[in-house]
This record gives sequence, structure tokens and C-alpha cells, in this order.
Amino acid sequence: MSLLDLQNPTANVPEHVVAGVKTQLELLAPKCGLAVTSVVGREANLQIGDVTSWSGEPFEQEMAWFRIGDPIGRSGGLAVSMTGVARLAELFMGGDGRGPERSPAPLEWSIAVRRLGSVLTGLGEVLAGFGIDSVQIGPIDEAELNLESHQIRAVIEVKIGGVGVPVTLALPAAHHVVRSAAPQIETSAILTE
Repeated sequence: MSLLDLQNPTANVPEHVVAGVKTQLELLAPKCGLAVTSVVGREANLQIGDVTSWSGEPFEQEMAWFRIGDPIGRSGGLAVSMTGVARLAELFMGGDGRGPERSPAPLEWSIAVRRLGSVLTGLGEVLAGFGIDSVQIGPIDEAELNLESHQIRAVIEVKIGGVGVPVTLALPAAHHVVRSAAPQIETSAILTE
């Protein structure tokens, strides 16, 4: 039996891989902040929060999902709360992002979709390490996203004009998965013959 086990729910992504992703994201966050600043015309930065091996817990609120990468190739996901999409759109349009919590209007939705790519512009190296070949973003229903069951999820706070909106980056990580314990091999039948 191999240590690589994609179907085993007790298998996980090794901590050193998760720590490496966090380090890469922290190093590239200033570059991404500059990309967002150039798009929105005011100071923006990214702050990297928790980076974890995802274990299947659902989000506590309704999320909007965006596919990252080519629709035909391997893809990752970006999850933003529905109120976060509205807040990001307001920030991208020059507003203060401090309005009431609400779902995005159609115009805000399209603005968020067009501008979210700037958040990932500097993360090409990290995405490529997980087989995602571009920072192309498109909205998608979570059921159609078809993410791998093993993921690395990173919470990234996008701050524009002092207002932060958390987004969650989901990277496909099945190729990094190892079994958490060595398999037990039954040898008694072999040894008694």
C-alpha cells in the first residue's frame, strides 16, 4: 500500500506543505496589494490569515464561489461571503465599504468578478505549484466547481482604504496528501504457510 491515499478521509496534507504555502503567500502579498492599488487607484494591501489543510467543514454563511484557472484544466476556488462581494464591489468603485450587510446587486456582482483577478495577480507562482495555470477568475456554482476533496485553504483579507474583506483561497492539494498513520498489513496468513 502506498502512503499516497486520495480516497482516505484520514489522509491529510503535511504541515510543512501548508507552512510553505503560508510563507509564499506572505512573501507575495505586498506585490498583490500593489496590483490591487493600481486597479482601484487607492491604497490596498493583502493580509494572510489562517492557512490550513481543509478537512471538510462547511462555511457558516452563504458564499459566492469563483473558479480560478482555465475552465478545462485544474482549477482552484475563491470563496467570498455574499455581503463581502457587495462590500468589495463598493470598495472597487471608490466607496467606503461601510454600508449595511446585504447581497450584491447585479452591477456590483459584475464589478467584483472583473476586479477580483487583481487580488491574485501576484500569486501565479503559488497557483502554478498546485497545477493552476492562470489567474483567470469566473463565477461558478459551488456544486459545479469540482474541487478536490483535499485542499489547502488560505484566508486572505483584502484591505482597501482601511476596510478589510476576507476571501478564502482554496487550492487543490490531493497530490500532496499522505496517510496520517502507516497502514496495518495482515501478515499472519503469509507467515503460517
